[in-house]
Amino acid sequence: MASDKTKTVRWLSYLISVLLIVLISIKLISHFHPGLFNSATLYSNLIGEVKEHDLDIVFGSDTASLTVYLYSHYTCKYCVKFFQEEFPKIEEEYINTGKVRFVLKFIELGRNQDVLYSLQAAVCVNKYGSFEKLHKLLLADKMVVFTQEFKNLISGFIGDNSDVAECILNNNNYNYLYANNREFMQLGLKGTPTFIINKHVYSGYRSYRDFEKIFDKESVE
Repeated sequence: MASDKTKTVRWLSYLISVLLIVLISIKLISHFHPGLFNSATLYSNLIGEVKEHDLDIVFGSDTASLTVYLYSHYTCKYCVKFFQEEFPKIEEEYINTGKVRFVLKFIELGRNQDVLYSLQAAVCVNKYGSFEKLHKLLLADKMVVFTQEFKNLISGFIGDNSDVAECILNNNNYNYLYANNREFMQLGLKGTPTFIINKHVYSGYRSYRDFEKIFDKESVE
């Protein structure tokens, strides 16, 4: 009897060990390949409506047949990963060819003043100045927004362009960003990046191959 009990305990220990190894492996794979377990068709339905604003950052033509709304920010690791690794291919194949239009809507739920200032500067520079330089800087180093060098850079944009200056200085109550925050929460959205296409919510990081499948699916609905 004791021998049978010992065998049972050993068997259970073995099963638990195997289960732990599997779970740890899945966790590691998910960490290093965050889009691997995301089905391109896995989405939820949007419970409201996304509203466009003149400070939204738009990539692509207004005549594109498909619009993607993206809630994001530069201190989000997977948002940065998406823009660095996946977005250039999407831009080349879908945006520059007039098929897809991306509307970037910044949020900052933590309401950190340095982060808010950097996002406000980004939307104002996009509207009236040269966004690409600032965009690349913020993608390269998320901590740069807390430095004096960054503040000096923004001061340079303000000094060089009166429209940028007015946009940044007259909106220091962050109404646009706070409105995006409210919209994000009212729509029941959680986490960034969050992509919305045709009233469908695609949460989390997605690879270029995922988007190929998503765009094919959404284009026929």
